[in-house]
Amino acid sequence: MSEFCPIKGFDHLEFYVGNAKQAAHFHSQGFGFTNTAYRGLETGDRQRASYVMEQDNIRLLLSTGLSPDYPISQSAISFRASEADRAVPGGSPIASIIFICKLSR
Repeated sequence: MSEFCPIKGFDHLEFYVGNAKQAAHFHSQGFGFTNTAYRGLETGDRQRASYVMEQDNIRLLLSTGLSPDYPISQSAISFRASEADRAVPGGSPIASIIFICKLSR
């Protein structure tokens, strides 16, 4: 039986964070990740800022909304509100998990 979408590998995790620049700095200084790509105001995107952080074959995308009405901002705000009810906060929410799949023809 053939699989509908056989997974060949893992590409990246995207985290919605309150401050992508600070999160990128934290991952760089604290865990040795390297910033390999950036998207934000300086590149013409007025809605979000994202940093791609890599270490060996681990890739993280740290994203934040640049206005309170942008969906990433809303997600991060609602996550922080739900975390306030917990005894032990759990960190930033994973927004997406991207897999590499073999396309069948």
